[in-house]
Amino acid sequence: MKFIKKLIGLIITVVIIAYAAEFFLGGFFYDDEYWSYDDEYYNDEYYVNEYDQGSGSGSGSASSDLPDTAASSSPAARGVSMSVADDGSVDIKRLSQKGHAEMGEADKWTIFVYLCGSDLESDGGYATMDIKEMVSGATGSGMRFVVQTGGSSDWANSFVDPRSSQRFVIENGKMSLVDRVELSNMGDYRTLASFLSWGVKNYPSEHMGVIFWNHGGGSIAGVCYDENAYNDCLSLREIDAAFASVWPSMTDNFEFIGFDACLMGTSEVAYLTATYADYLYGSEETESGYGWNYKAIGNFLNKNSDAGGAELGKVIADSYYESCRNSGEEAETTLSVIDLSGIDNLVRLFNLYAKDLYQFTSDQTAFSKVARKMSSVTNFGGNNWSSGYTNMVDLGCLVRAGGAKGADEVLKALEDVVAYMKNGRGYPDATGLAIYYPLSIGGSNELTVLSEISFSPYYLSFVDRAARGGGSYGNGNYSIYELFDLWDSVNGATQENAGQYEEAQQANEEYWQYYDQEEQGGESELISFAVEPGFGSDGYFGFTLTREALDCTLNVEGNVYYVKEDEMFYLGATGDIYADWDEGRFTENFDGYWFSLPDGQNLTVLIETEGDGFDIYSSPVKVNGKRTNLILRHDYKKDVVTILGIRDPISEEGMAGRITSELSKGDVIIPLYYAVALEGEGERWAEGSEYVYNGYSALEFGILPDGEYLYNFTINDIYGGYFDTESITFTIKGDEILY
Repeated sequence: MKFIKKLIGLIITVVIIAYAAEFFLGGFFYDDEYWSYDDEYYNDEYYVNEYDQGSGSGSGSASSDLPDTAASSSPAARGVSMSVADDGSVDIKRLSQKGHAEMGEADKWTIFVYLCGSDLESDGGYATMDIKEMVSGATGSGMRFVVQTGGSSDWANSFVDPRSSQRFVIENGKMSLVDRVELSNMGDYRTLASFLSWGVKNYPSEHMGVIFWNHGGGSIAGVCYDENAYNDCLSLREIDAAFASVWPSMTDNFEFIGFDACLMGTSEVAYLTATYADYLYGSEETESGYGWNYKAIGNFLNKNSDAGGAELGKVIADSYYESCRNSGEEAETTLSVIDLSGIDNLVRLFNLYAKDLYQFTSDQTAFSKVARKMSSVTNFGGNNWSSGYTNMVDLGCLVRAGGAKGADEVLKALEDVVAYMKNGRGYPDATGLAIYYPLSIGGSNELTVLSEISFSPYYLSFVDRAARGGGSYGNGNYSIYELFDLWDSVNGATQENAGQYEEAQQANEEYWQYYDQEEQGGESELISFAVEPGFGSDGYFGFTLTREALDCTLNVEGNVYYVKEDEMFYLGATGDIYADWDEGRFTENFDGYWFSLPDGQNLTVLIETEGDGFDIYSSPVKVNGKRTNLILRHDYKKDVVTILGIRDPISEEGMAGRITSELSKGDVIIPLYYAVALEGEGERWAEGSEYVYNGYSALEFGILPDGEYLYNFTINDIYGGYFDTESITFTIKGDEILY
């Protein structure tokens, strides 16, 4: 429907602009008492003195720790380059090391934690919780956590100073402050490069791993959002550049690179990190607010310091899953352990598959069938107008949906690289790695970023052709050769020829600007009817599309609105539709049942996940005055609806909110509705009444209250356009629906 499409661009996300003021004002009030370590959990027995015996002790700037390659390079530096031949075969070149040797003490683990606190810490204290877990877990001499802090305006403890970037070593049950540098933007690749260079120089060991701790947003949005730097974050290209700058000084791979962050278990991440590590740990879906279990990590490595990355990955996945199960968040849990040694084979086979997939774009009927299937595959992060769009979908599900030649080979290669995974009941079909697919494109920047990290120019061309829409079929202005040339120039840049990158990047950005320059979406001109919308002889409201329109149709939704005075209030979309895709006939099958709070207030609900016997929904609300979403689970076999937790919408920067179960007794919930004037152009967010949460998560699912309602169809085409039918009025009276 038209106003909902407009709404995507109007979703309210909170960007905190007072951090700088808080930081500078707060700085005047710190004194020596700050360093007394008087937190009740942390007493002197846990700590040695500031800078005591730390091999990296000292202070200065983060840039002073940078290796020469990082200090002189730009984010153009990368660890992998790739070229593709006309037959779809690829040549992948990765940075190599001069010789191979263990870098430190045998049977010793060092895990570097890039701890970007952000609002997870300043609002919830989650980073402090995990630091305490690390101290509780790292009680022996066989492993240590080496932590850099930053990215948060405030810390829920007395030992992290928000005015500087600090480095701690956690070992033998103690946490030692060993280095402090000037406060640096955790979303800048040079800060990461500095930490990695300093860390591997001062704390090398036989087994080393790196954990990114913070929010994540998937392949496009990146990870580690620094709230002191207006939520600047690390893009995948910046992560690649940081590791590439440190790589020449190393003689061994990292055992793993892990992301204790949402949505970072992706094929694009795996492709870029395969140069530097043996394993990738990451979640396809958003993560629990509590994240990984660091006590379990420490306990395992204390007893098994000779363990490898695959064994540790299984412990992390199992302990994380168990924590989510205990907090009631099991359904949406995912975590994968990826064997990066097989990624290049997966990339080679996927390119051959994507070459055949691209051929579908020349036949609109074939392309619409593929696009229709791909739009309904398992996806992650919400992907609706209330939660926002991550555009991350499951790789295996997408490959199956595409139906191109070579699918079985790709799926086998994918199975081979997934060393272990743990999925909740909501994702029985998830295969371990996600990939970008444009469910709803947010602008040309999104496509520009994709072009710089995509490992398949054929797949990129498929996405590009889809984004350009029907106009390209009409004027024939599309050229795959232009895109291939740009892709070659951008993806061919390495540490040695990074100077060519800026010119290539500029041309690449200009290419993708078409998405902003041309009108995207809007009311579709591709929808036409063989039978106009109306009541048929069977008494149902429906319509029949022409064959031409059917070939351009992505999906059909039924929309429900509550009418009050001179406004209609959107309650959400329903999938209760009879759909005959062979004949193009669609009719409503709405039974009048809806979701409501225990006080009877109906909720706006939008589907996120369709599971086996249950669905997951998001519902826009305010909780204690803050805009967020209730995450609901509807077990329709048992006819039970429960609140799983709350999750903030995706921010303007692409930061996905972690799901959290911290809905406490006494919290005030206010339902939100998008209201549109029945006449004229007026539209607004409307608030319901306050409901005080009583501590019980069960909600109601029953017939709508007596009153007048509207129902219409939205027909979405495969190019982002839509068509809204006229609405019909129906009345609920008791258990009856009257038209």
